[in-house]
Amino acid sequence: MKDADSVLIVRHVHRWSGLLLILFAGVKMVSGLRLAGAAPFPGEAAARWMHFSRWVDVPFFLLFSVHAAYGLLRMRMASVRNKVRAFAAASAAALAVFAFFARYYY
Repeated sequence: MKDADSVLIVRHVHRWSGLLLILFAGVKMVSGLRLAGAAPFPGEAAARWMHFSRWVDVPFFLLFSVHAAYGLLRMRMASVRNKVRAFAAASAAALAVFAFFARYYY
């Protein structure tokens, strides 16, 4: 992998993970508002499933850890000499944080 490839991967993953984080945070907020009685949609059962589901929480944790690690890497990318090693370190850190959350959350 070349340095330019790792920079491109980091840039695209950071952008898309940010957009997906907004989507997942919106799902959690809307379902929480529905459970609190402040929103008329979605249905009670659907809101309960979305708010307490592992199918929403696990990707949310993964996206959060990847987005944070790659965001920090993007801030430092100009001063890093070995971009491939920095990319691998950021990916490993994101997966370690995700594994920690997944292990202790479930």
